[in-house]
Amino acid sequence: MSTPIGPQAEQSRRIRWALRIAGAAVVVLGLWFVSEVRRSLPPQAPEVGPAATVLPVPKPLPTFTLTDDAGEPFTRERLEGHWSFLFFGYASCPSICPITMATLRDLRHELVTGSPPLDDAQVVLVSIDPDRDDPATLHHYVHYFDPTFVGATGEPAEIDRLTRALGVFHQRTPGGSDDDYDFDHSASVLLVDPDASLHAVFSPPIDPAAAAEAFRAIRKARR
Repeated sequence: MSTPIGPQAEQSRRIRWALRIAGAAVVVLGLWFVSEVRRSLPPQAPEVGPAATVLPVPKPLPTFTLTDDAGEPFTRERLEGHWSFLFFGYASCPSICPITMATLRDLRHELVTGSPPLDDAQVVLVSIDPDRDDPATLHHYVHYFDPTFVGATGEPAEIDRLTRALGVFHQRTPGGSDDDYDFDHSASVLLVDPDASLHAVFSPPIDPAAAAEAFRAIRKARR
């Protein structure tokens, strides 16, 4: 036979339940508050080490129209749906470009032979020298390093629209004749994400193995 609960015991039980409910409500409200605060803060870039600089907010690329090394249009849409490594240079560049292109070849090798293998990122050389880099010249140049690489160039206004949006420096330096000139230009490699937005920057000197590891971390953090 159960013992009847007295008025004081019943009141004490109700107080305990009320305190428990209030405590649970405080926990729920606290979690909600923390979540809202985090949502209001600027997004944080993943930690990928010194190999890459990740933008806190990816920067969408503008529309542009170039021509690739096969003579086909190369537009913003060609960058959508997969990751792309972009480098701005030119085929007759004496030092920076061949070093960077060889580095990108080695970076791709690290990706396709790593675990898991990644073979869906494209490498694109955008030539800042459209007067000399026609599609055939670009095709021969980029395929010398890797047959999967893509070359593209176009009207100076189209190139300038893209480089200004990405903050890529390039300036023609005159030589002894109209055909004898070089370019001062950035040696950075830009990582464009599947939304066709600038996502990260790899600054020289670029170590292929470290860059591949950073890319894997960036890619994983975006999922």
